[in-house]
Amino acid sequence: AQNDDSQGHFYGRPSACGYSTLPSNASNCAPTSAALRDSILWRRSRFLRENGLAAGTDIPMEMLCSSGSGLDPHISPAAAKLQVERIARQRRMDTAQKRRLYELVVRETEPRQWGVLGEPRVNVFKLNSLLDKDPEFRTLKGMAKKGGKPYVENDKAPAP
Repeated sequence: AQNDDSQGHFYGRPSACGYSTLPSNASNCAPTSAALRDSILWRRSRFLRENGLAAGTDIPMEMLCSSGSGLDPHISPAAAKLQVERIARQRRMDTAQKRRLYELVVRETEPRQWGVLGEPRVNVFKLNSLLDKDPEFRTLKGMAKKGGKPYVENDKAPAP
């Protein structure tokens, strides 16, 4: 997984360990935890706002809860597709480029392991690498920067 909140990239799953490999772990919050509830509500609000989605939009759970290890690079194809509009807008893509971005998500979707285990998934790190390497997608015009890094206001989640 990667800690990349650039508006021109796909977002991966949240990480309970800040994407660090040494203390790799989950938040360990109980399902009844107020801290877990608050972090899920905050992540939902942020995801809806940043992706320009309506309040009633169903958000895949992996975008709201951290993975068990905090390092999982995969999200569902549905979670990736919900982010295409934001990425296309940030990279100032035309309609044809945006369609090809949807096609990239479909092409890079990995099937269930051995056809039965798990769910179809997309590797966020691989998608973002392809975005930056492909001349058609790598234009990052208009991305807000602060201190040389992509900048997103209010990007601190409450600690679970």
